[in-house]
Amino acid sequence: MIEEAQQQNKQNAYRNVALIVAIVFVVLVVASSLMVVGGKRRFENQMATQSFATEQLLLKHQLLELLLRYDFVQMRTTLESFFDRHDDYVSIQLQGANGETLLSVVRPSAKGGELRRARLQIGDARNHLILNLEKIDRVVTPLWPYSGWATVVVLVMIGVVLGRLTWLLIKRIGLDPLYSEIVREQRYYRSLFDLAQEAIFILSPQGELLRLNRAARRLFHLPETMPSSNLRQFHSSQNWLKVDAFIDKIRQRGRYREKVFLAPLDLCVEILGSQIMMEEETLIQLLVLDVTKQHYAQIQLHRLQGELERHLNEYRTLFDYSVDGLTVRNQKGELLLCNKPYETIVGRSFEELNHGHFLRMCSDEDQELLLRNYQRALRGENVLFEFSYYRKDGQPFPVEIRSSLIEFRGETCVLSAVRDISERRDRDQRLRELSAVLDHSNDAVMIMDDQGQILAVNKTFCIVSGYREEDVLGKTPDFLKSEIHNEKFYVQLFTQLHLEGCWQGEVWIRDREGLSLPQWLQVSKVENTEDQTLRYVAVGADLSEEKDWEEKMLQLAQTDPLTGAANRVLFRDRLQQAIMRARNRSNVNIQIYSVDLDHFKRINDSLGHVAGDRMLIEVASRIKQTVRGQDTFSRMSSDEFAVLVTCLDGEVDASRVAKQLLDAISVPMEIDGAQLQVTASIGIALYPEDGCDDLTLMANADNAMHQAKREGRNRVCYFSNDLAVKAQEFLLIESQLRYALQNEELLLYFQPQVDLATGTIVAAEALLRWRNDALGWVSPDRMIPVAEESGLILPIGVWIIEQGCRVIHEYHQRSGRWFPVAVNVSARQFLEVGFVDMVEEIVQRHDIPPEVLELELTESLMLDDVDKALATMKELDRRGFKLALDDFGTGYTSLAYLKSFPVDKIKLDRTFVTDVHRDINDAALAEALVSFTRVMNMSLVAEGIEEFIQLNCLNQMGFRFGQGFLFSKPLPEQDFIALLEDNRPLFDVEKLSGME
Repeated sequence: MIEEAQQQNKQNAYRNVALIVAIVFVVLVVASSLMVVGGKRRFENQMATQSFATEQLLLKHQLLELLLRYDFVQMRTTLESFFDRHDDYVSIQLQGANGETLLSVVRPSAKGGELRRARLQIGDARNHLILNLEKIDRVVTPLWPYSGWATVVVLVMIGVVLGRLTWLLIKRIGLDPLYSEIVREQRYYRSLFDLAQEAIFILSPQGELLRLNRAARRLFHLPETMPSSNLRQFHSSQNWLKVDAFIDKIRQRGRYREKVFLAPLDLCVEILGSQIMMEEETLIQLLVLDVTKQHYAQIQLHRLQGELERHLNEYRTLFDYSVDGLTVRNQKGELLLCNKPYETIVGRSFEELNHGHFLRMCSDEDQELLLRNYQRALRGENVLFEFSYYRKDGQPFPVEIRSSLIEFRGETCVLSAVRDISERRDRDQRLRELSAVLDHSNDAVMIMDDQGQILAVNKTFCIVSGYREEDVLGKTPDFLKSEIHNEKFYVQLFTQLHLEGCWQGEVWIRDREGLSLPQWLQVSKVENTEDQTLRYVAVGADLSEEKDWEEKMLQLAQTDPLTGAANRVLFRDRLQQAIMRARNRSNVNIQIYSVDLDHFKRINDSLGHVAGDRMLIEVASRIKQTVRGQDTFSRMSSDEFAVLVTCLDGEVDASRVAKQLLDAISVPMEIDGAQLQVTASIGIALYPEDGCDDLTLMANADNAMHQAKREGRNRVCYFSNDLAVKAQEFLLIESQLRYALQNEELLLYFQPQVDLATGTIVAAEALLRWRNDALGWVSPDRMIPVAEESGLILPIGVWIIEQGCRVIHEYHQRSGRWFPVAVNVSARQFLEVGFVDMVEEIVQRHDIPPEVLELELTESLMLDDVDKALATMKELDRRGFKLALDDFGTGYTSLAYLKSFPVDKIKLDRTFVTDVHRDINDAALAEALVSFTRVMNMSLVAEGIEEFIQLNCLNQMGFRFGQGFLFSKPLPEQDFIALLEDNRPLFDVEKLSGME
């Protein structure tokens, strides 16, 4: 029982000890917890104190930015949001500078904490607000504020036994979360501090730098790690006193603001210093704002204000020195400002005029006009008008007023420019009087100022030039310059005018239509007493009638009155000038075209001279349109034209120009209802190849033209050395041929035409021969073309017909029979008016029948003018004359044409006879011609028979007659008569029969 009791007591003791230990442990734990919580509360109180200052600073900066932007709506939103985020703030109140409450937010006060208050000044001296803050720190008093020695000893003893366990328990339960909370708080406030846009410095009361944020490092270019330093280190030694004074003012006043320019950094900052409590220590906080831009803007503003002041002074000077009187009046018409010239014009000072109404300056009858124009100016119109002002002595004088609307001293006013126009009125009156005199003058008058600008013109000027007065006023007379005068002419004119004061002479002006008009111009310079040019007066007399008369005289002397083309005199003059210019320049080419119309005489003979003149006019017009404007074309004689072309080498192709002339002339034209076509022959001579003077060039071009005619007309021929030789020969033959008739140098030779069957002579062809003492025997090929071109063919042709008729008549008297004789008739003679009558008269005079005189014509003669040729042939046929077509086959006569002509005989040309026995084409033509003449009842004669084989071939084909050297060469008259009287065959008939 005793052991069980002891055991029970022991267990109770252990239980009590355990209970005590447990109680002690609990007490220790509770005490430790209370100590931990108390420490946490004290730490929170310290952090709350520090955060309260930081929150004030950040909130102040946010509100400052909004205040500078005057964004009070955003400011209210920011404060309410701040109040909602921080539930430990009891109230926020925002007041204006006048103490008026702008915002007030209140929360029921929490218990158990210390109430903190703050009053912040936001903004600058002009724009600032007051912010009142109230915050509960919520400081909690420890549950066990007192601790006795016993408790401490027990706790220490228990702590020794259970220290490790207790520490771990305390650490786990209390310190780690507390530390984490503190770290988070510190990081939060550190982030707010570092991320602030404004530079923030925390200083000790002695000026030692404790902390700064990133914005401060960026602003002052400070390294990330920087040892503690004094604020003096940012300034030079001479500014240390200013730094100390700044800190002292912060300590004395609690807050201080100052603007500082840091020259080394080119930085202007505004520093807001204030005292803050941190960890129960009073520190200095500097908020640094970068106001460099504002600083320089302020400097620029001051500079602009200075310039504005200077410009205002300059404008005032200009205002006072203006030529016109200037006034500024308000909407009531009261004078606010005027310049010195205005005072001079009206004869009153500004003091006398001060605030005077403008209606005081005019008479009662002019007030309505002045008031009406002033109201127009007030409506924004630019007003210009004239009326009379009154001077101080009551004398009226005319003024011109220009008014417009301006802003002056913050109100709408009227600026007026007043000009005394008394002198101008007098001048205008004198000008009107002078204008009345000038307007009745028959001469054109123009008045210019010293710069050459036209001030006035009279009516005669307007009539002559075609310009209206308003079109020319204010302009220089350059628009009157014509292209006839070069710039050198005008330079000489103005030089003489300036040196001598006057100029007179003939000048060409250009009117409104662009026409040039001749004037006899007198220009005088008008000067003042100081020899300064005031005006120029120009008086012009119209020379149009005189020039027209001179032009007509010159035209009569130098132009062709029918076509208007240059005549030979003017053409030679232009050619001589061109040669003179070409001699000074190596690359100048001169081309002479001699253009002669082909068979123009037929137009005159058939249609009359009126139609011929109209054709010449049309041809001249076509030539003018074909050549260039600078080229010269001339009518040299009746139907002969010439063209002069001057150009650079290679610029103009002479062949192309000649071709264009031929084409233009050959286009059919209508004359008196008839369609006519004319061609031309053109000769070309070139300078200097074909001559170096005008006469040589013209002669050579003419020679080339005649060569073109000899070659068949309607073509172009260039002059050559051969042509020169031929031209000389032509002139020599022509000169000798003119005397051939009177010197009896011309002879007729006769070649018999033979019957190819019997060899007897049936007829003869009379051939012209010429023997000259100087030239000897001249062949027909050399003589006939000269006679054709020179016109000598007409008397020679008459002589041939005369001699042929004489021979026929004499032979008839000798033999008693009529022997046919054929004579060649030239185209020029055949188409001559009266040819038929002339032939008939000769035949009748020699008393011979017309059928024995045979007239031989060429193909080309009939084709040149078919209608006239056909009419003449029919008339000859009607009168009994025989017609033969000579040299058939060399032209272009068709059988259809041949059928319509009254031809009695066809003579096949020798070119077809020569090879008739060996050329099938010639043979075919001959056979066809035999058949045609047989059907048409025509005689057929083969010319140029020289061999028996030809004779035999022709005989077999059916030719009846022939002519050629095989039978006889051309013989003089006596020899031929003897041969004729011999009456024997001219070839061996038996030989011919044997060949058959």
